[in-house]
Amino acid sequence: TMCAVMGVTVGDVTMSDGSKLEGIGVIPDEPLVPSAYAINQGLDPILALASTKMGHALTPKEAGDMRFLERVTLESVSIPSARGK
Repeated sequence: TMCAVMGVTVGDVTMSDGSKLEGIGVIPDEPLVPSAYAINQGLDPILALASTKMGHALTPKEAGDMRFLERVTLESVSIPSARGK
């Protein structure tokens, strides 16, 4: 069994006008999710697209070789329990 796991950095971002994103969030311009095929093949089309938009063209294979997106099994993912709160 496979699942997608994403690392997220959380910070208190203050915009140039003094407003903050805390409690508001961000809506992506292009919501993207890697396909099961891409994950299984070691491709990262999302990093490839983002890199290309920033002026450094990468193929999904080149981006996948950077290993930001990895296959994991459910057994290797630690999910904290809500018990004990």
